[in-house]
Amino acid sequence: MHTLFCKHMTDIGQVIGVYDWSGNNPVIPELWILPQFLPIHPGKFWCFCRMVYMPMAYIYGQKIVGPISPTILAIRDELYKEEYSHIDWNKAHSSCAKEELTYPTSRGHNIAFAFLNKLVEPMLSCWPFTKIGERALISLMEHIHYEDENSNYVGLCPINKVLNMICCWIENPNSNSFKQHIPRIHDYLWISEDGMKTKVYSGCQSWETALIVQALCSLNLIEEVAPTLRKAHEFIKYSQVNQNFPSYKNYYRERSKGSWTLSNGENGWSIADTTAEAIKALLMLSDISPDLVGDPIKEERLHDAVDCLLSYVVTVAIYVFCKSWPSSADKKLLTAAILLFIPGILQCFAKPWALQNASFNSLASSDPVHKDANMNREEELENFVEKARIFIMDKDSASVEDKENLSIPKILFVDFTYTYSHRLTNLKSFCVLDDKEAYSSLKEGLSNIFDLLYTRKKTGPVEETDLKCREERGTLLWMISVLVPIPAIILFHISHKKAYNTSDIIITFMLMYSVVVLEYLDGGLIMILYSEWPNTVAQHSIIGHFAHNRRHNKLMSLARRLRCKDLIDEYWSMKPCHSSQNITMLVRQHVQNGWKLYITDAESYREFNDIKGQWTLEHEGCHPSLGWSLEKSFDESILLWHIATDFCFHSMGSSTSLVHGQCREISNYMVHLLFDNPEMLMAGSRKKLFKIACDELEDILKGEEAPVDEDKIAKKVIEKVQSTQGSKGSFSFVQDAWVLAEGLMNLGSAKMWKVIQGVWLEMMCFSAGRCRGYLHAKSLGYGGEYLSYVWLALAHSGMETFPERLQRTKRLHFGKEKTKHLPNRSKYNAAPSTSGMELPNEEERVADQSASRGTEEIIMAAPSASQDDRTVEIVVSQ
Repeated sequence: MHTLFCKHMTDIGQVIGVYDWSGNNPVIPELWILPQFLPIHPGKFWCFCRMVYMPMAYIYGQKIVGPISPTILAIRDELYKEEYSHIDWNKAHSSCAKEELTYPTSRGHNIAFAFLNKLVEPMLSCWPFTKIGERALISLMEHIHYEDENSNYVGLCPINKVLNMICCWIENPNSNSFKQHIPRIHDYLWISEDGMKTKVYSGCQSWETALIVQALCSLNLIEEVAPTLRKAHEFIKYSQVNQNFPSYKNYYRERSKGSWTLSNGENGWSIADTTAEAIKALLMLSDISPDLVGDPIKEERLHDAVDCLLSYVVTVAIYVFCKSWPSSADKKLLTAAILLFIPGILQCFAKPWALQNASFNSLASSDPVHKDANMNREEELENFVEKARIFIMDKDSASVEDKENLSIPKILFVDFTYTYSHRLTNLKSFCVLDDKEAYSSLKEGLSNIFDLLYTRKKTGPVEETDLKCREERGTLLWMISVLVPIPAIILFHISHKKAYNTSDIIITFMLMYSVVVLEYLDGGLIMILYSEWPNTVAQHSIIGHFAHNRRHNKLMSLARRLRCKDLIDEYWSMKPCHSSQNITMLVRQHVQNGWKLYITDAESYREFNDIKGQWTLEHEGCHPSLGWSLEKSFDESILLWHIATDFCFHSMGSSTSLVHGQCREISNYMVHLLFDNPEMLMAGSRKKLFKIACDELEDILKGEEAPVDEDKIAKKVIEKVQSTQGSKGSFSFVQDAWVLAEGLMNLGSAKMWKVIQGVWLEMMCFSAGRCRGYLHAKSLGYGGEYLSYVWLALAHSGMETFPERLQRTKRLHFGKEKTKHLPNRSKYNAAPSTSGMELPNEEERVADQSASRGTEEIIMAAPSASQDDRTVEIVVSQ
């Protein structure tokens, strides 16, 4: 007999009539109604085994045979050497071709099936045991329908997919379940070069997409692959299983809410590896601007994913550990293993807890809602300004108030606003400090927020504000993680290990020592390195960047050929300066001068928060000649003033003066933001402007001898620009910067640097006040930006924050003369009377719409006080 069907074949042959049911070993469905605590209950089978056994048992219990057609008879003749009616099917139970017998059956296996064939099967075929079989078939069909509905008729694999479809056909060929199965057959079929093939799974889209996203995020070519990342991001979010299946425990399933399957969300079968890789991919995407890759996944869904993964990992680890440990094993090894499990389980729960507490939703929900008594926001602001000015004028006699909000300014990082009473308290606490204490409070605030968001140093509930208690708890957890593995290593050293392979022992030692080293690095090293926030201010310069390219001309040429120059440019920067404290104190003095000399009421308070260099120019009397440079878009103004500052520095002679150095440091830092972090500089800032300016320098010096020193390059550029001044050229940024530099140098050296310093301070404050707290928190994760110091200093000094600026009220007042021209919408919106609502006719509608458009034109044409987030107040006289 040619390749007789063996015991592992499915029941398809019997159903279509090419193999007799008596030649098959029993696949009894009655096992499904046994008590669930028994070890042979199918609910304890591996999922693939259970999902295939389930429809096979149903088909075997029905023993249905389709119509015998001429095609079936032809297949019988092709399959068997002897006539189908003469085959001894009892001998076929354990027959299998040698080529397909990969694992011979054991004697116990043969005895068990003989027992089933000779005793159990005949007994179950007699009354009253047939009633048990009918009940088992009903239960099986219920499980099959549950699997079909929760996997959207895709199934776990093609085997159980086809078998489930046959079961639905046996139950009712015209059923909706069978009809739902048919279109999902194509999920498994594909055409190769040698014909149609069947997949072993419906796909691995989620798994592969997560790995591809991780690879693309590691390339530092985010902008180039942003469209791909956006689509992948949406697919990963869409593919997550967002709910547990109903009554899943009754059908021997595990929790699935928050998990990912191997293919997509329709499959319904959670995979721990895919879930872990998807979480990692989503975390990497969350560090990229939503403008490029779309909005990040909701934190609740991310927490569900972590909870689901923990339920898999911890449960399975404990189960495997308990089941696999032999009773005769060395007790020292057992003790060592238990000691290693303690920090392992603590880590499994401490990390997600820290992650959840550090989420922005948790930080936001932990802050109690404070509300000022006065309902008029304008009056609140007026009272705040009045009290703040009085305090600033007489701060020498004031005492330090509550400093809690200075040390943990988490409200600011989640873009919440302080009430005016809290803001006044913070201002009083901050302004009475001397320069050194004030700067230390800013560093402490940034360090504490970094610890809350990125470390487990201050582990604890988000509502807990006692930093000392949080730090003690975090230190205790770290000490347990570091110290508990040490006795485990000692026990492993002195235990009997001769029975184990030498390679296994070496690998175990390596893993145990790695645990201690990694825990030390994860906790102790971070506590040492980040006990204080760094004092550096990043630097970038257009002329310096150009000089760097000139010095490494050959390397840059090779990078251009390899199309990786942009990547190299991103990693190159000038050596940072360490003037953070000095610059911060200049910002602090600038704000205090504003309170004393500029701010008198709410309107002037808003104006001061909106200035970006105009106050300095007006105060020094040079706004008519230099004000044009600030009327451009903010990123262009930054670029012009940066190049002009360098021109002034190199034209007037390099100096070691503190003021000159600070002006260049602020200038270089602002350009660093434009080049490396434009979203923090201001929303809509164009990073490309940096490259355009560099290209202009390249065109200016094209064909000239290539100097590599910054001073020589600057002077050469000035010489070329002066020779072409007045002619129409393509060097708009450089030419405009030189015009600005000439205007500055005409003021004289002392006044020039005073103006430059004042403008840069105002522009830096302008940028810091318009940066979201979320971006400051995000920047802490990769070293931080100095702009966060400025932002905190402004907030603690009572200045307007970004969310408050967005919530400025716009008051529109219309007089009687203009109000009568507004459309009478009340007659359209009024509730109908008992006699019915009278609708306006077409002529009335046209007239009202014309009047409305005319009024809107008046409103839109009214000039606002400023182009930058100003309060618009339109008053039409009566």
